[in-house]
Amino acid sequence: MEVIIILGCRVRGSTPSRTLVMRLERALAYGKGREALYLVSGGLHPKESVSEAEVMADFLTQHGIPVHRVLLDPSARSTYANFASASAILDARLGPGRWAGVYVTSGYHIPRCRWILRSLQLPLRPVAAPSPAWSLPYDILREGCALIKYLLFGYRPLPLFGRRQ
Repeated sequence: MEVIIILGCRVRGSTPSRTLVMRLERALAYGKGREALYLVSGGLHPKESVSEAEVMADFLTQHGIPVHRVLLDPSARSTYANFASASAILDARLGPGRWAGVYVTSGYHIPRCRWILRSLQLPLRPVAAPSPAWSLPYDILREGCALIKYLLFGYRPLPLFGRRQ
């Protein structure tokens, strides 16, 4: 079965950020005419009451994707966790080796995603969503810091940020 995994991004209440809307719109465009299963992955941030996955699922169903074709992963709070958890969910639902597909994220995020996917041995292909021009300097800087963190500490969260996996 073909799967489209959409990686989460900041939400404000139950409203997706502009970057997240761009990812969702790119996923809808890619999935048009396909009988794909969508897996939305993104956890709950401390200051929010709704997970990124729930916001994304609502967006997809409001844009015509049937509820039965949308799977949620509301637990992932890092890129590594997005893919590890998505793989476990899809293996449980469809069976190991019985799914393939793509992941949708912002273009600047793809190099780190490829690195993580290689470590997890997941053969997903990237589908790049555009990013708002005003956020690119911050996004690229943040991504560079994340790559350095992964090089130095691996994929586990750093305790000083108070995040758990």
